[in-house]
Amino acid sequence: MNKKLPVILLSSALLLALAGAVALSAFLFREKEQSPEAAPSPLPETESSLEVSAESESEAEESLPEDLPTVEVFYYNGLRLGVAEEGVSAAALTEQIRSLLGKDYTLDGELTVAQEQCAASPLSLSLLAEKVAGIVKNDYTAGCGLYINGVLSAVAENQKILEKAVSLFIEKQAKEEGVRMELRGLSYQSDVIVKTADLMSGNEVCALLSLCTDLKMELPSDINYAKVDRFVESETLPHVTPVLVEVKSEEVVEQIPFETLLNEDKTLYEGTKILVSAGSEGSKKLTYTVTYENGVEVSRSLSNILVMVEPINEVYRVGALAKGSATGSLMWPTTEGYISSHYGYRYLFGVTKLHGGTDIAIVTGTKLYAADGGTVICASDKGNGYGIYVIIDHGNGMKTYYAHMSKVQVKVGDKVNKGDLLGLSGATGRVTGPHLHFEVRIDGVQKDPMLYLPKTR
Repeated sequence: MNKKLPVILLSSALLLALAGAVALSAFLFREKEQSPEAAPSPLPETESSLEVSAESESEAEESLPEDLPTVEVFYYNGLRLGVAEEGVSAAALTEQIRSLLGKDYTLDGELTVAQEQCAASPLSLSLLAEKVAGIVKNDYTAGCGLYINGVLSAVAENQKILEKAVSLFIEKQAKEEGVRMELRGLSYQSDVIVKTADLMSGNEVCALLSLCTDLKMELPSDINYAKVDRFVESETLPHVTPVLVEVKSEEVVEQIPFETLLNEDKTLYEGTKILVSAGSEGSKKLTYTVTYENGVEVSRSLSNILVMVEPINEVYRVGALAKGSATGSLMWPTTEGYISSHYGYRYLFGVTKLHGGTDIAIVTGTKLYAADGGTVICASDKGNGYGIYVIIDHGNGMKTYYAHMSKVQVKVGDKVNKGDLLGLSGATGRVTGPHLHFEVRIDGVQKDPMLYLPKTR
């Protein structure tokens, strides 16, 4: 019994030493856990990281001594953000958060401050603001916006969803055959920042269009109408006037006016216009493509022309000769009478000699005309047996004589055209009766007028 006592005492001492070591380790571990340096750092940007941080700080604070300082702890929508540095106010933090978010994001959560005992490291104004901005932005996404008359009215995941909804809405509207509906004033914009929960489905976009156009469309019963008008910036929905577009083919018959052709004629004098052939109008059928919007014509384009009757042009001969110019051919100086004596030798007044012209028997006072254009070089009685007579110089050595006139209506120097009135026939000079003595002279030599006059008058 006495031999076992030292062994028992030694064993007891070892057990006491081991228990003391365990107690010391537990104390040191607790002290380290309660130390501010060992407090878990906040996890920015995500709600889960903030929850972990809040739980760690809460557990640490529960084990803290009661003599720790009381500090201001910020919360956003009940989520613990952390201890703020001295001087940080809720108003300053709100302003900083809104500055970080910009106009695309809305700070609609509640920011609160609580007085708590805490040994955690304080956070700066900028760090607290970044944490809140990260929480807010996690609720948002970039979508495609539908604008109606410039007003943001819907946001969907992408433009394809919006366009498909617009097309479906139009297709479901009853309309006449050949008439299509268009919605004007719609535009799309990508990268519109919106809360993910606010993204609209195609059916919800159709519901919006139904409200904006006053047109009915059968829709599912689970439409979230809170989304339908959430993006409207004004108090009332923007109105869209549906445009009914109708394209028709219309035919019109029109007259084709004829053209007037003026053919220059150097045998006619200036100012003379002679109809050669009369013109007549044609006709054509015009086919138009006509666009109507809400029954009102907005455009008309010619699509086809069919000529049914060709027009016939009207043709005129228009004189090109200057006044007094010779045409190069002679006309009969009178339209009446008969030839009483031809050019040639004959016995007259007791003498046989050359009769240098053609006599045309006509009554006194018959109108006499210029056989061709030229210049009057004689218009009087020279006392040479011709009586009152006129001489016209036609140029190129040709002259014509008109003798035994009773009256002249031209004077020396006058420019006369072919067919102009020279005067009246008579019986002046050496004659046996009233008649016209007509001569043609080439370079002063008398020629047979019948060689130059037309065969018929």
